[in-house]
Amino acid sequence: MSIFNASNTLGRSTGAYRIELKLFESKADSDTSVAIAASPIAIVFNRGLAQDKFELTVSAAADLKDNSVFVAETGMLTIQRVKALGSYYQAKLKHLGDNKFELIDVQEIPATKE
Repeated sequence: MSIFNASNTLGRSTGAYRIELKLFESKADSDTSVAIAASPIAIVFNRGLAQDKFELTVSAAADLKDNSVFVAETGMLTIQRVKALGSYYQAKLKHLGDNKFELIDVQEIPATKE
């Protein structure tokens, strides 16, 4: 079992930080998996946000895995559908480095039945 040291990876910025782990089983002394979990486990760390803001952030980002695309070559993150303050939006962000993103474009989109 390996230990994940979150304090080294969270950076210095205030915010909610999400990591995902996908569990798998392998034979002894082998990297070949014999079983893989159907979905990853998500863990969200709170670094300096007030509890209400942290809960709002976690709630808004709950389904981002299925709704977002990050292209490492361009540093662009596109979020297809996120709910914020009662409305739905599509957003594009540019990775600036050092765990920072700049909002490039946001469009309100129609709500769909959930």
